Order: sequence, then C-alpha cells, then structure tokens
Amino acid sequence: MRQNDDAMRRFRREALSATQLTHPNIVGVYDVGQSQEMNYIVMEYVEGTDLKDYVRQRGAFTSNRSSSYHDANCFSYCCSSSKSNYSS
Repeated sequence: MRQNDDAMRRFRREALSATQLTHPNIVGVYDVGQSQEMNYIVMEYVEGTDLKDYVRQRGAFTSNRSSSYHDANCFSYCCSSSKSNYSS
C-alpha cells in the first residue's frame, strides 16, 4: 500500500511539473487531478498515428532511428526544463 502511495505522489508531482513545459515537441498537459478516487491527466490532442500503429506499419525502430528520437526528446526537455518546477 505504501509503495502505491509513493507512486501516486510521484505521478502527481511529475504530471504537475509537465503542465509547466512548453515546447513544440512536447505534448501539452492541461490539468491533473483526482475524481472519485480516480487519478487523471488531461493532455493536448495530437492528430496522427499512435506509437503502436506506427511500429506496426513501419517495423521496430532501428538504433539510428531511436537515437534520433531520443536526441530530439532530450533537446525538447532541456529547452523547456528551465520553465519547469521539476525536481527529482
């Protein structure tokens, strides 16, 4: 039970931190909360294919392709993290 409480506190803290991030490569988080003991996160809608369908259509990521996505994600996080109240 305690482990679940810790996980929920981390989820809430990280989700709230994500509301402060603004960058074209990061999906916006609009709200985080709890209703009738159900936790929720409201995120920006992004039109297009989800990752599961993308992999089905194009196959598994090669190391080159996955590292280019990783680099882009790290860049997005670094550019926007100065606006975040995130602390690990």
